[in-house]
Order: sequence, then structure tokens, then C-alpha cells
Amino acid sequence: MGDVKTVLATKDFMDAYFEDALRLEVSEAVHLHWRDTRILLTPDQFKTFYNCLLRGYNVWDGGLADQDTVLHECVLPNGILLEPVVSLEEQENGCIHFHYKDIRVEINQSNFVNMALLFEEAKVNYFKEREQSIAIVEINPYDHIHKPTFEEWVAVEGYSREHLVKDWDDHVDGILWMEHFIRAGFEINPILVTELSDGRYQRRDGYKRLMAYKGLGRTHIPCYVVSEQVALTMPQNKQFPFKGYADGV
Repeated sequence: MGDVKTVLATKDFMDAYFEDALRLEVSEAVHLHWRDTRILLTPDQFKTFYNCLLRGYNVWDGGLADQDTVLHECVLPNGILLEPVVSLEEQENGCIHFHYKDIRVEINQSNFVNMALLFEEAKVNYFKEREQSIAIVEINPYDHIHKPTFEEWVAVEGYSREHLVKDWDDHVDGILWMEHFIRAGFEINPILVTELSDGRYQRRDGYKRLMAYKGLGRTHIPCYVVSEQVALTMPQNKQFPFKGYADGV
């Protein structure tokens, strides 16, 4: 474990319940369940796992050793590659199962609500820590879709000209709409940017907000400065542009 940089959120949970039982299931693979762990094994992996466990048990002294001892080790044959997919499943008993790779956490309803609130608080604090006011001239607003001129915009490959013309018109109208509300005193949510190697920034979300600020003659704009990895995982265009009307990023 590394050093803790920031505690984003903490919350007291009620005692979690899990069944303290070891269970083996066979479906598309062999599932080994114990407490909050669910390990998926191919038949060949299960055989190797079983032999390793048996040989380790045969040399075990019953817990008398006063130091860490490797009882037996083996290399599991290649098999199932676990996708890094997170899923939440509601069970018939009312509990929620949180699945990620070989982890399965059973959460009761109260703790599930607390966990959702915890992540929401952590998200707000995570982005608050990364909020900066950045000079607009230091931000590149354009990308592979958003272009500086109409001719370049409607020449983007992979889309019909009709679609691109409509998209251009929608953006022009959207920027004017944004300018109107900013002049009326509405405060925008920060746009999303990543820092480039030369110290400047690339806009990743918030094109209309950025162009509206630029059109109004503003010199700086609030931004969330995030890594490339975070920017790639953020749901683009899902953020309401003004504060106080919906959650931020």
C-alpha cells in the first residue's frame, strides 16, 4: 500500500453480514466462494489448485511454526482472463452484491445507501481538489471533431455533411445560449482539461462553455485538471453546464 495523499470521504457502516461458508459451484467454470471472495477457475486450474492445497495440507504442522512458511506453491495454467468490469446485483434477500474480478462483497441495503453517499462525497472532493482557474489562451479548445472554421468542421471524416452542418449550427446556437445565461449571472461548472507536455492544456469537455467565456472576453475559466486516464473514463457531455441545477462531473 502506498502513502495516503488525501482522504476523500469516510462513513461509519453497520456491521456487514456475509455467510462464513466455503462453497464450490460449477457453471461455465468452477467458482470458489468464501466470504467476500469469489475465484473463477477453469477445470485444469481447479485440479492444480486442489493438488496445491492437498500437498500444502500434508506438510502443515497444524500452526506451530513461529515464522512464515511456504507450504507449497504452483503455477496455475492459463485460462480465464477476468475482465475489469464492476457490476452491482440486487439479490432476492434484499442484499446487494458488488462484483469486481475475484471480489464479491455482499452489502445490506443500509450500507449500500451509505456506500453510494460515500462515493458521491468522494467524487465531489476529488474534483474540488483539482479545480483551477486557467487562462483561456493556455487552453486548446479544438480536437478531432471540434474545428475552428465551418469548412474544417464539415470536412471531418466518418460523418455525413448533413450531420456536420447541423452539429455546427447546434454548437453556434448553444454558445449564444450559454453566453446569455453567463451574462445573467449563472455560474458554470468547471470544464474538463488535461495538461500537455508544454505546460498548456487540452480541453476534454465543455467546448460551449469555453467558447462562450472566450466570446464574452473573459480571460480565465474554471477547470478540472485531470489525468489522461481519468479523462478517457469520464462520461462526456453528461454534465449540466451551470452550478446549482445538477451535480457536476
